[in-house]
Amino acid sequence: MATDTVTPPLTANQMSIVLNDIANCASAIQRFAICQAALQDSDYRDLEAARHAIETLAERIGLLADGAADGLGKGSAVIGPRVEDWFMPPAYRDDM
Repeated sequence: MATDTVTPPLTANQMSIVLNDIANCASAIQRFAICQAALQDSDYRDLEAARHAIETLAERIGLLADGAADGLGKGSAVIGPRVEDWFMPPAYRDDM
């Protein structure tokens, strides 16, 4: 039988670290968006690598934000605070 675990609230320092990581990831996505125009004539593998990097950064931001929301003790995660919620495809989650 699975048991739910209660995550203790984040400290101010932990929240600061999470928000800093979210900002760094958002900045990287912004840079990718600016550079995307230069990739238009690139090999499809370069375009796919950039797309994958942007997707991974967005997933990381979502995971961090949901984890922080959950860590506030309000239970307000949008997708879910678990790594599986953000990084695994729907077929993986459907089998859980």
